[in-house]
Amino acid sequence: MASRITAFLKDVWGKEPVLVVSFALGGLAIILPAISPYTKYSSRINAATPYNYPVPFLSAPPVSQYPYETMGICQMCPATLRSPKAPTWSG
Repeated sequence: MASRITAFLKDVWGKEPVLVVSFALGGLAIILPAISPYTKYSSRINAATPYNYPVPFLSAPPVSQYPYETMGICQMCPATLRSPKAPTWSG
């Protein structure tokens, strides 16, 4: 059996070496990820990484997303919020 495979590979290598190389590389591309240490450790890291992370600072005071709400307010001035001045969109 081994002699037939060897004879076949020698014959094919003599006729079409490009096909032999391409099939060999394709076979390695299929086999190597299964035996690679990178696959082993990446699967361990993915198993250890949580999907949901704890949310920090749950008791922190709310912070405004809009800085213009707190700009220009002082203790001596009347408390007025500034509204944003943006051009209107005419599209």
